[in-house]
Amino acid sequence: MSNWLYVSDSGDGWRNLGVDEYFIENLKPDDMLLYFYINRSAVIIGRGQNPWAECNLAAMERDDVQLVRRITGGGAVFHDEGNLNFSFIAGEGIYDVQRQLNLILQAVQSFGIPCEFSGRNDLLADGRKFSGNAFCARGGIRQHHGTLLLRSDLGRLQNYLQVDPRKMKAKGVSSVRSRVCNLSEFTEA
Repeated sequence: MSNWLYVSDSGDGWRNLGVDEYFIENLKPDDMLLYFYINRSAVIIGRGQNPWAECNLAAMERDDVQLVRRITGGGAVFHDEGNLNFSFIAGEGIYDVQRQLNLILQAVQSFGIPCEFSGRNDLLADGRKFSGNAFCARGGIRQHHGTLLLRSDLGRLQNYLQVDPRKMKAKGVSSVRSRVCNLSEFTEA
């Protein structure tokens, strides 16, 4: 059994998500890997999403924002240099989503930020989402990856993602910005 840590030195969304998929395809069943990466400017969509319905493609093209499809489900997310992304990849015998989520929560709490796991794969601080998580299984290998909004430009996020109005009505909020937060809001640094 080997434990691996890989930190990408690339800000390219296509490369970073390609590496993420490479790991799930090539990790041995008794290995565990934690992968960190930061994308410069990209919208990452889930495997079954329609980019014409989820994204403002004209604004993305104008602003040179990459469109990248990931191998997991879930919603569309905006990545910039204020967003740290992680991926836990392990053989199914040692893969433990609850332990992985607790590791993220404990790391955030160690900075004095109260946070919690909520419902559909989200991590919240002050009732707002700072991390979304998605999952994949291929053969005997499992993957859990997600985002950590540290100092992301939430205005840009709102420019590139088109949120379904029914979701906004059901949640009773008027914008994407009101539903998400940066962890930097809760720290002095």
